[in-house]
Amino acid sequence: MYQNACGAAAASAGGCVETDKECHGLISKEPLVPTVEHDYSGFDIVKATQYGAFSRVKELIEGGHNVNERDAENVTLLHWAAINNRKEIMLYFIDKGSEVDAIGGELNATPLHWATRQGHLEAAVILMNSGADPDLRDAEGCSCIHLAAQFGHTALVAYFVARGVNPDCTDRAGMTPLMWAVWKICSLDPTRLLITLGASPNVTDQQGNTALHWAILARNTTAISTLILQVRLWFISPAYRRGSIAIVINVLFGLHDNQ
Repeated sequence: MYQNACGAAAASAGGCVETDKECHGLISKEPLVPTVEHDYSGFDIVKATQYGAFSRVKELIEGGHNVNERDAENVTLLHWAAINNRKEIMLYFIDKGSEVDAIGGELNATPLHWATRQGHLEAAVILMNSGADPDLRDAEGCSCIHLAAQFGHTALVAYFVARGVNPDCTDRAGMTPLMWAVWKICSLDPTRLLITLGASPNVTDQQGNTALHWAILARNTTAISTLILQVRLWFISPAYRRGSIAIVINVLFGLHDNQ
């Protein structure tokens, strides 16, 4: 049985010790470390934004730095604030005239795209309340709800739909958020959430694939089970009556395709 040093000493001495009162002198204590004030005075505007050094950011902007200036990667300060969830700095930049739908970076994405990829709901709320457009597409043809579905950010998916984004909107290849969710995410949500919010498993992409096709290709058993329950309602669609998906339906439900 485990004994601390004081208990072991007491046992060897044949006595009983109240360890809580008499052992404090034997227990080493970490010295109190004073709070260190970080020196951000040498940070440039991008680094200060990334690290959330608001006082330094404010100093540089008030000193004449252009809030919409871009760095060598064609990225704005609002992009950097959004991807790092620096909410106070975001609000400050927007108040100073930041372009909320600025396109930048390798993927020609907006600050809302960047916040969405990282799952920063509060940052997304700030941007949309400031007029950001969630339907803009990046270089890969994805809007923000597609990214939220790809990365499994269920709260953001719900937020975008609540703000009027069509849950069946398609990207450049005809992929819906539901298709992306079942292809990329093995957990129950956001697949279940999208269906609950009205996303149709009946939509097909440019190759004629439904969400169930994508779930089967991904071997995503959770998504397959969730979608199969919907097939009871939509199995009459021709999209569900061909190839591997027809086999799954027939096996699970005993359906016979007479077409």
